[in-house]
Amino acid sequence: MKNAKMPVMNFRFDINMNGAETKVAFIGSFTYKRPTIQIKAHIGAMHTRLNGDLMNIPDDVSYTNLKLATLKFTLTEFPEWWEDAGYGADLYDQDVLDAVYQKCMDWELAFQKKVYSSNPEDLTKDNE
Repeated sequence: MKNAKMPVMNFRFDINMNGAETKVAFIGSFTYKRPTIQIKAHIGAMHTRLNGDLMNIPDDVSYTNLKLATLKFTLTEFPEWWEDAGYGADLYDQDVLDAVYQKCMDWELAFQKKVYSSNPEDLTKDNE
């Protein structure tokens, strides 16, 4: 049996949508990189800071803050409008933030399935 190799740790994807609230077109390419232990710590710290250290913050607000923190530290390439929008924080269109985050999490789930697959060949396949 040959040695298994870890799959690629990043993922490039495109967004092409109009925001539900503003009707503005959001088009561009992003690159998501899996977070290291240190990056996970930064995500956790930013999430806590965005929540204002509040214990009773509404779940939907906390989840949005988690998305913002995650994307801030895991997107390594993005269109200019993303940076101009405070890395998602200054958008009016929640659906745009959600779409970018969901693309990353869908890929992350596929990555986990490859890692924990019972087929060693899955680890050597290129990412889709």
